[in-house]
Amino acid sequence: MIALTRRACWSLLGAVLLGCLSPTLPLPPPTRPTVEGPDSFGQVVLSGQVEPGAQVIAENLHTGDIAGQRAPGDGRYRFKIRAALGDQMSIYYRFALEDSPSTEFLITGRNAEGFPNGGAANGGAGGQAAATTGGASGGTVTGSGGL
Repeated sequence: MIALTRRACWSLLGAVLLGCLSPTLPLPPPTRPTVEGPDSFGQVVLSGQVEPGAQVIAENLHTGDIAGQRAPGDGRYRFKIRAALGDQMSIYYRFALEDSPSTEFLITGRNAEGFPNGGAANGGAGGQAAATTGGASGGTVTGSGGL
């Protein structure tokens, strides 16, 4: 009886150790954000949804400007970053000490339906073009420089 108990304990310990060594799935890249603008101050508003509590970070690849926000409990983010028409942007998020792959997109001044910002669809909100995928509460962070 004691041998069976020891064997069961070793089996359980082995299963736990193997479980700790198994790889976790990587974070998926963020979906292309909704883009509003640029406005008269040369800023666009990026909005979308990620894992609740994740830190969302966007970079204007043309200017090097960086902005971000910690997504609140519902995972929705909304923040401004300096950008002009034609600027290439990159966005990713950090969750549980892991960075997601980035999603790149272009500021086009058109919303998801293809209307110019300020046009018929969505009351003028939401301009972006094709996206590509690459490698607690709403405080906003801004800055300049590379990621």
